Amino acid sequence: MGKKIWQFRKEGQCKWYWRELDEMGRMLRKSTEYFKERIDCIAHAMRHGYVHPRQRALATLDVSRPTRPSGFSR
Repeated sequence: MGKKIWQFRKEGQCKWYWRELDEMGRMLRKSTEYFKERIDCIAHAMRHGYVHPRQRALATLDVSRPTRPSGFSR
């Protein structure tokens, strides 16, 4: 499957919803609920497969690299 595109849209006053599109812009699915806050909409999308860009960045970090400068001891 190709790259998925997620959109977060506001319809009217305080009615956020999400859409998942394929790489050609065709809608694959849409949230069945509306949300007062955008963050609630994003959280709902994450339960349905959306990966936030910060999560994606964290997943690509090199965990084998030390986080403290060398020579640091407790």
